[in-house]
Amino acid sequence: MNNNYPQLLIVLSLNCMMQPSLNVCDNKQVSQQTAAERFFTADRLASEWFTPSSLEINNLSELQKQRDNFKAKAERKYGRYQRIEKIATNRYRVVFKNANPDLITCMFVFDWLDRIHEIKMQIDKELLQEIQSEILHY
Repeated sequence: MNNNYPQLLIVLSLNCMMQPSLNVCDNKQVSQQTAAERFFTADRLASEWFTPSSLEINNLSELQKQRDNFKAKAERKYGRYQRIEKIATNRYRVVFKNANPDLITCMFVFDWLDRIHEIKMQIDKELLQEIQSEILHY
């Protein structure tokens, strides 16, 4: 990831096994890219999308608040969320209408069942400060 932007760690890191595979979530096979897209587009996050160890660190409602807060602030600043683009293994570009395409990047770490274990986001400093000040008010 580009080191010019600070990282926002949503789910803390723990060692996990990784292999490219398909996950069975909601009784459907889901690719890692679909899992990454769903994280940003679903109205509600579901516990089965995350590893149990990641949910021990941040409960689902906290993850939901953090995701919603990030997305609202990013859309206010950069326009509507457009899409996720894969740029490398486990790395994605989060594209907003009026943002430089490389402004917001994410690294998703999946377990062997393709459940989200960790998400690291790189965003511009100004947006990070807005998000951090909002988190401090919780």
